[in-house]
Amino acid sequence: MSQTFKLNRGDSTGFGLDCGVCCFSKKEGVLRFAGAKSNLYQKVGDNVREMKGDKISLGYDFKEHPIPFKVMETSLDEKSSFYMFSDGITDQIGGKKKLMYGKKRLLHQIQSSTSVTEAIERIMKDLANYQSDHKRRDDLTLFGFSF
Repeated sequence: MSQTFKLNRGDSTGFGLDCGVCCFSKKEGVLRFAGAKSNLYQKVGDNVREMKGDKISLGYDFKEHPIPFKVMETSLDEKSSFYMFSDGITDQIGGKKKLMYGKKRLLHQIQSSTSVTEAIERIMKDLANYQSDHKRRDDLTLFGFSF
């Protein structure tokens, strides 16, 4: 990204991204995750486990390369589901008190859902009701999957 935006040491730009990458092997029964200011959430039963990505984003300012990202690993389970979401969802202002939607509220929707489809539908419906007439602050990304 530094080359694309022609960034030199000390330069900055408004362009960049927070993201996560998942790679899996059904044969080995493993999923690997690395995140740039992005986390992965694994739901097994009623428990939701957070795998925290690194606290560095891609772009925005000059960074020395290569950028080392930690890679986390978890075992694949037929009863597991996985979720990633952007801060655009958790930071959305709404409600009577004009507060952010929040990670706790989003994770509650995941925890109380029986499938990925149900979780995503419930989150998007709850977020729309919560946002109401308040202006959208950022892009929204919500991704869920299971095996």
